[in-house]
Amino acid sequence: MRHLLPFQLTALLATLWGGAAQAQPTLTGTAPRANSHNVAPTAPITVSFSQALSGNSITALRVFSTQRGGMRSGQSGTTIVGGNQLSFIPPTSWKPGETVRTTVTTDARNTAGQALAKGHVFDFTAATGGNGLGTLTNVGGSSFSMGAYPNALRLADVDGDGDLDVLSSNSNYYGGTPLSVRLNNGAGQFSGGSEIPVASDAQGSRSLTVGDIDNDGDLDVLATDNVYKVSVCLNNGSGVYTVANIMELGTTKLTDLELADIDADGDLDCLMYGAALTSSGC
Repeated sequence: MRHLLPFQLTALLATLWGGAAQAQPTLTGTAPRANSHNVAPTAPITVSFSQALSGNSITALRVFSTQRGGMRSGQSGTTIVGGNQLSFIPPTSWKPGETVRTTVTTDARNTAGQALAKGHVFDFTAATGGNGLGTLTNVGGSSFSMGAYPNALRLADVDGDGDLDVLSSNSNYYGGTPLSVRLNNGAGQFSGGSEIPVASDAQGSRSLTVGDIDNDGDLDVLATDNVYKVSVCLNNGSGVYTVANIMELGTTKLTDLELADIDADGDLDCLMYGAALTSSGC
């Protein structure tokens, strides 16, 4: 049996301890916790790690508002690295009831430069006010028109003025425009906006979703037609949209779609649901 001399044993232990100290950092907790409801409207987001972080880790925290401002971190608000924590302080309150999506990418590194082993994604829901009974009040004279046969609605601050605007996908059987935007004047009255000529068949657009897909701090739109196309519409920051791309998905009849960061790389991916188009020969 081989015996180690004292100086050899010391060197071996130093190597082992050094290796342990250089282990990749891990995520140990988030605040708010994943899937929390009734989170305070002004709550910051804090992610804790097993080791102290380098200052360059500031880009690892990606925060997406689904109703105002889109990509918040790097665009608005303040991101802070402090010890073993990475935090984001929002510049304005979260919208009542909105889902806030957060990604921690592998850009998070310890002071030795080692990256987080894998990215992490979590969501939370901002608290709402009221009595919790869902009592609604009809505001007289507040009705407004969208496109022909609107079949899906989304509320989002598309022009960045702090109130929620309305978007609709329209089944324009008798002509018209598949996607409509109406702007809020801050008092719950909607008008103006625009019509977006997204790709559509004769039955218009079936569904839409909003999110900041180009990470520029505003909310973009993805909309399906009634068959197999998805239009990607980019916002100029004022609620004016341009169709930047059209995706065709073969013979899949799309019925719904959603945006989420499914691979934890810090940008929003698109998930689509549909059914294959088939013919019976009749």
